[in-house]
Amino acid sequence: MRVLVCVLAALALTEASPAFQSVSLPVRKLQDVVEERVIGGQESSISWFPHMVAVISDETNFCGGSLISENHVVTAAHCVIGMTSSHVILGTLEPTNSTSTGYTFMSVSQTIIHYGYDVATKDNDIAMLTLGSNAPTGSNIQPVLLPRVNTNLDLTGRSAQLSGWGKISDDSSYISNVLRNATVPIVENQVCLADYGPNYVNERKLCVATNGGTVGACYGDSGSPLVLDDVNYGERIQVGVMSFGASVGCTQGYSTVYTRVTNYLQWIQDNGGPAVRPQKQ
Repeated sequence: MRVLVCVLAALALTEASPAFQSVSLPVRKLQDVVEERVIGGQESSISWFPHMVAVISDETNFCGGSLISENHVVTAAHCVIGMTSSHVILGTLEPTNSTSTGYTFMSVSQTIIHYGYDVATKDNDIAMLTLGSNAPTGSNIQPVLLPRVNTNLDLTGRSAQLSGWGKISDDSSYISNVLRNATVPIVENQVCLADYGPNYVNERKLCVATNGGTVGACYGDSGSPLVLDDVNYGERIQVGVMSFGASVGCTQGYSTVYTRVTNYLQWIQDNGGPAVRPQKQ
């Protein structure tokens, strides 16, 4: 069996026509898992995910992103590469509705795409946006913390939260009008390797199961953050950036692949983002 790897950006603010680059490769079908399986999930509250950002490029390309400082947003490289301009929407559940509560429009002054981003293999699929001014932080707009340096995060078996405005089913014609979130299981990279092959999955990736296709990211969720609670320090941290899934559909049981944030802490700092945080003593 063969499947296309696709990134999960969406064209236009209401229609979820996918803007994807794809390749064909042999895979095995991901077996159904026993855990429960943004497909599935629930409508969210912006106060639960105040770091959540909508990234709109060239007025047509829709992705998710995360506020990581008062004036920096992280998203996927494939969301912004080749785009001439971008802006972000913060503080609202409904970024396509300019009259929605908390709607905050902010311009982007600089787009930094990781120097190692590979369009073909999706490697190093991360970008950082510098905002034109500081975001007006409050209960509905807050940066998310990044992992601490040298934190030994064996994430296999952990539950994480994804959030985004992507399609809620393969049959949906449009992205979601409101922010949704879901709990998903992080699995060993071997699962994604079996689905997509070694050209697309390496130690810089994080693998998330879709529980037989019942919950997970879909078109429009590219660039969206994957967060979890770091029990070692009692803080919520971002561990992933949504990169790609299978083009055969979001509900077909294939795993989804995230860029692993811990591999890019120094790159973020070197490009003007938040300083790498030390371990607590």
